[in-house]
Amino acid sequence: FMTEEAQDGREQDEFVAEDAEAKRLAEHVKQTGVIDEWIVRKVIGAGANGLVALVENQKTNENAVMKIAMNLSTSGSLYWESDVLERIMQVYLIITTMFHSFY
Repeated sequence: FMTEEAQDGREQDEFVAEDAEAKRLAEHVKQTGVIDEWIVRKVIGAGANGLVALVENQKTNENAVMKIAMNLSTSGSLYWESDVLERIMQVYLIITTMFHSFY
């Protein structure tokens, strides 16, 4: 992954994948340009399970970050991660609500 400024001093605004599978998926995502109602603006990173892209909702213009599974075998771990994050947010909301009820 290259940061905002490439190692040779040039401005770098595109994700540069080092892994062959990540490169292939990044190119496919860039060429496709749209996933469901989301416009892919930029691939910003990659991990063990897939890519991370900056996306924009076509209807609402909402910006978001989307994880894209590398393949079918890794998609299950993304569902698991989503479930864990949802549970964490629920606990956070409960704790925040309880904290604010004392004030």
